[in-house]
Amino acid sequence: MTTAISAGDTAWVLASTALVMVMTVGLAFFYGGLVRPKNSLNTMMMSVVALGVISVQWVLVGYSIAFAHGTPLWGGLSWVAFRGVGLDPDPAYAATIPLQAHAMFQAMFAIITPALISGAIVERMRFRAYVVFLVLWATFVYDPLAHWVWGAGGWLQKLGALDFAGGTVVHISAGVSALVAARMLGPRKELQKLGALDFAGGTVVHISAGVSALVAARMLGPRKDFKRIPIVPHNVPLVLLGAGLLWFGWFGFNAGSALAANGLARQGYRSWGRNGSRGRAGGDHAGRGLRDRDGVARDRRAGGAGELHRHSDPREDAARRFARRVLLPRTRRGGWGVADRGVRDEGCQPRRRGWMARG
Repeated sequence: MTTAISAGDTAWVLASTALVMVMTVGLAFFYGGLVRPKNSLNTMMMSVVALGVISVQWVLVGYSIAFAHGTPLWGGLSWVAFRGVGLDPDPAYAATIPLQAHAMFQAMFAIITPALISGAIVERMRFRAYVVFLVLWATFVYDPLAHWVWGAGGWLQKLGALDFAGGTVVHISAGVSALVAARMLGPRKELQKLGALDFAGGTVVHISAGVSALVAARMLGPRKDFKRIPIVPHNVPLVLLGAGLLWFGWFGFNAGSALAANGLARQGYRSWGRNGSRGRAGGDHAGRGLRDRDGVARDRRAGGAGELHRHSDPREDAARRFARRVLLPRTRRGGWGVADRGVRDEGCQPRRRGWMARG
């Protein structure tokens, strides 16, 4: 029995494909803003180049290895170069969308997964070697793993493995591979050449010493000191833009994995939006900006959890925090008392002891 293709399901899967593609561009912005300026272009291209390289690999052999009806270990080569991948649906994957739509949606997963690994090897790997790594890793790691979990007849699927939106195929594989790659390449090493020659004078003594120093320095070479240099993000707005695109594209990443515009897609859409909003709202309430129902500022750090300060002086708040964190623990151990008369104790009462008074 052949199931008719649903226009709504097909439109939703195609829209989700575009959303997941935007995530790769967002990843380029995100990683590019986190590195130093001299490496930003190389880092961003590590994500963008995956769009071209993995797309070709996916059409030639990737989709066939991952989703063709082969053995439990790999799909085989029956769908090489998209041969046999047409407009008819495959009930083993999605009965209401064309098989080509399924192939394009899964291609976006195959593209962004190796791009995730690039964040662990930025500034430490040549670009040509990285392109070769993309092809080899996608062919021998991602494609077989996708067949094991998602492919028809995959051995992990037969064991009951469930992976709705890439928790195993995408995130675990990329995370483990990134850890191994970072371990093999090692940390960033900045080579700083130090050394100087000093010719002081024109007499026989100074010239002979200078020539000898020149010969010795030439034979020994410059000193090589490997110093750790702090790596700070060079463009925070670029990082924020990338994070926003990743968040936006993840609606298609999660909800599109239902491969239909149904209740399962709605559940994936709602869960991702709800969890992301909770994380953002949690950051809004983490500081001193909390207020009670009457609009009174609530300071959880200065006077204990839930204590209200209706007419709080910033200088008094700073003194209270200093007393609670530094001075009061010493008085509990029998040390010296509080040094300043303006500092308040745990009960927010003025402490009027002298400088050398015992606790």
